[in-house]
Amino acid sequence: MRRKIRKLLSLIIILLIVFLSYMAIFNPDELEVIFSNVSIRIFNKNVFIDENEQLNDYSIINSKESKNKDYTYSIMYPYYELLDDNKKSIYTLMLEFIYKQRDELDLSSFNIDKDDLRIIFESILNDNPEIFWLDSKYSYTYLVETKKISVVKFTYLFNEEETKSIRIKIEEEVNKIIDKVKDKKLDYEKEKVVHDELIKLIEYDESVSDDQTLYGALINKKAVCAGYVKSFQYIMMKLGIPTYYISGYADEDHAWNLVELEDGFYNVDLTWDDQADRIIYKYFNVSDELISKDHKRMDLSKKIIEAEGSKYANIYSTLKKD
Repeated sequence: MRRKIRKLLSLIIILLIVFLSYMAIFNPDELEVIFSNVSIRIFNKNVFIDENEQLNDYSIINSKESKNKDYTYSIMYPYYELLDDNKKSIYTLMLEFIYKQRDELDLSSFNIDKDDLRIIFESILNDNPEIFWLDSKYSYTYLVETKKISVVKFTYLFNEEETKSIRIKIEEEVNKIIDKVKDKKLDYEKEKVVHDELIKLIEYDESVSDDQTLYGALINKKAVCAGYVKSFQYIMMKLGIPTYYISGYADEDHAWNLVELEDGFYNVDLTWDDQADRIIYKYFNVSDELISKDHKRMDLSKKIIEAEGSKYANIYSTLKKD
């Protein structure tokens, strides 16, 4: 009996090898798994884009681990709220893997395609500015016949020990700024302090690595717009003030923030308020109507709530940096 079973298994294996060999020679496009590299288009940098696609501008709150986050109708995580239940489940699972710095995640049971995956990845980065250790590129495999994703693979810029060490340094810098707002009672007063302190701290610089991240902005003190935006978003949300990442176009690919104050939401663009030795407030707490003159929302950001606040608009004058 055992000999018959072994012979049967051997026959099955031989037939399988013959079939795969035939497919590889005569129908290579029908093989089940395709590997594809996908890269997020980041500001002021040229990176590889899969299949010549124009992907979105990505970026990224809460300093706690993902397992401690409550994603049930949270005003703090607007991009998560844009997703359907299936994508929300994947978002939460992917975020947990990213925090644990695991490389591969099996998504075969979720029935999503590459466009769904891109939207989920973008949503995670837009909602979570603290994720500086994740590379802007990810890879995936999918079934050719159905085009459904089977596995997504993440890459990281730092190992776990390095990430832990850098996070401690980031929190030290963040706490220095938070200490400066302890005597402020109103959210817009706290907002102005954070706005000013970050502009004093960060130098706009396209030539350095990590210029898109919280790490680059707060530790290296050099960044482009994404670094300003993530730093402001992270600190404001640690203060309990809903602050979002908005991607769009302003002469070039650009990003700015959306902040909720007493009477509604406002646009804030720290990058454009940072003018050499001066801090200006032309883009501090402005409505969509005003900012739309030279800023245009793109991609998922077009679905985020409109900025219609007015009470705290145009209440500050230009001042010199210290």
